[in-house]
Amino acid sequence: MSGSAVSEPSAPAGLRYADRLRLAAESRTAAIDALADGPGMALTSLLGPLGEGPEWPAGPAWRAIRREGRLLIFSDGLSDPWVDRKLPETGLGLEVFVDSPASGLAPDAPLDKAVDTWLFPTIAEVSHLLAGRSATRAGVSEGEPGALEFMIDHLKDGLGHRGALLIPQIEGMPSVIQLAGGPVRLVAVTLLMPEEVQYLRRGGSRQQLAERLRLAGVGHLSIPRREPVIDNA
Repeated sequence: MSGSAVSEPSAPAGLRYADRLRLAAESRTAAIDALADGPGMALTSLLGPLGEGPEWPAGPAWRAIRREGRLLIFSDGLSDPWVDRKLPETGLGLEVFVDSPASGLAPDAPLDKAVDTWLFPTIAEVSHLLAGRSATRAGVSEGEPGALEFMIDHLKDGLGHRGALLIPQIEGMPSVIQLAGGPVRLVAVTLLMPEEVQYLRRGGSRQQLAERLRLAGVGHLSIPRREPVIDNA
């Protein structure tokens, strides 16, 4: 299903909403944990959006896993079914994740400590923003890269205003996961350097930026401080 829109299946007849929600959560947990080196961890927080939104089908949640020595945090609910059976059974049709080799979380630290890393407020803010931006969701659901800007001033390392590329085609990762209600797009949130944000502001191609990141060996990974792949000089 790479590069094509994810379908919007209807709700199965005869199931209560609680059962539909449970089946979605169980199948999503299985799909995410299948990518991990070990069991994942559900994350919740009182952290609210710093910008617009959120408009999650059932409520915001996240899940952390370790993969090949890196920390990954996924949104865990954008694809929940809506209560209204006339709306898509896979909610907003996608889940986003941030994947970093530089999380700052010790390899032996429990995964619930992922909420104390910079990855958590980053993925929380991006997923909240994306929940409220149907045009951006539509693009990435069709397999096209998207982009967002956001504030993360509350981070301890003071990263402040940043941008991210939303990459729906990921080397070494599935572009679609199968849930009980149907297929769901999986989208990487790749943290951008200021020069790369400026490139996009000037009308630069998101697809070309994604390709430059791939060629530079960054790919979909989020690294708080690295050399930009765009020279604005």
